[in-house]
Amino acid sequence: PARRAPSKGEQPATAPPGSPPVKVTLVRSGGFAGVQQQVVVSKTGRWTYQTRGDEDKQGRLTNAQTQRLRGWAADPKFADEAGYARSTATSCRDGYQHSLTAGDVSVTVEDCAGGFKDRPISAKIVNLLRDATPV
Repeated sequence: PARRAPSKGEQPATAPPGSPPVKVTLVRSGGFAGVQQQVVVSKTGRWTYQTRGDEDKQGRLTNAQTQRLRGWAADPKFADEAGYARSTATSCRDGYQHSLTAGDVSVTVEDCAGGFKDRPISAKIVNLLRDATPV
């Protein structure tokens, strides 16, 4: 996956005091080849990556990545993004669908037609996981 540099002015998120760490799951599916990938990040930052026809891979987020992930997952704006209606007006041929779950919050976004435009916290989480894991 392509790596991206942090955006200028992007403030690292930190988990609000008292926020419990949560397990985060990202499922990326679709594309021309019918990709089916999943990465599960434990509360401690350890991750397991799975894809069809390949052995599982494991690793660990850095402490800084784990703190950012926890902060974004605990951000009330992330929970708000779960309530946004998915656009059905534009079908994304050969695009990817990202299903993101953190604790009790689930967000599904297609990566075409500005799918992440109204979901900036989800975009940050997906970008972090794409940068830090094989997904």
